[in-house]
Amino acid sequence: IMMSDEVFRKLAHACLVRIPNIEAAAERELNKVLMALKSNDDFARLDGLEQIRNDVEILTYDLKKIRKGFRLSRHHGHADGRYFPPDILCKSLFRRKRFVKEYTLPGCWLTNSFPSNRNGYASSWDLQNTTVTNLIIPSEGVNSLMEDLKKGKFFGFKVSFIYSGRTMILWDGAAFFVNGILLAICEILKDSTTTSAGVKGVCSVFIYILGALVVTLIGKVVLHDLAHWVPWHQRFVKYIKRTFSGDKES
Repeated sequence: IMMSDEVFRKLAHACLVRIPNIEAAAERELNKVLMALKSNDDFARLDGLEQIRNDVEILTYDLKKIRKGFRLSRHHGHADGRYFPPDILCKSLFRRKRFVKEYTLPGCWLTNSFPSNRNGYASSWDLQNTTVTNLIIPSEGVNSLMEDLKKGKFFGFKVSFIYSGRTMILWDGAAFFVNGILLAICEILKDSTTTSAGVKGVCSVFIYILGALVVTLIGKVVLHDLAHWVPWHQRFVKYIKRTFSGDKES
């Protein structure tokens, strides 16, 4: 494959400088953690992570430029192992099918070099003109991990992660605001002289439901969500519990 001088310099720098530096920096940070765990000491903030993150972003950009220089395009889809060996059937997002030979599988322990006799492997491949040059099929362990990470996601986001910690008070505050608007609308419709009896009845039911929800949200914010923001929150909750239980002991 012919490459320009610029692509060659980027490839050489990525392989000889950037990747070894990232590996060395990651190994240093990992050694800090292991030494701290071994000596049962607290370890300070990992200061090298920011530099590693920046180096990885630069490396990603360089690799994209290198791939563009090789006139490679990345495609995503699913691989079918029922024809293996010798062929693997790849289907892209738009159902474009092509058969790929075994030698396109890279020799890496994160990739499945010997796909089992089934379909449904999430895969990606590099296409040069009409030839598949590099087929990536995650190994069984990586496939299982990917499936576990997809569980509980909504629109690509982990719901349990978004609604946790300090963010809960923001979501509950937004729910309280929306609930207040709905409650005000129901009150206006209930007291309006132009509203039908059926609508008034429905609004009356919703007023009780939304009122209970308001109390629930306030209680959750005060007794639970603030614990992630206020250091003395636990002492405050214990004081409230002792007050209502009649226990005057400190």
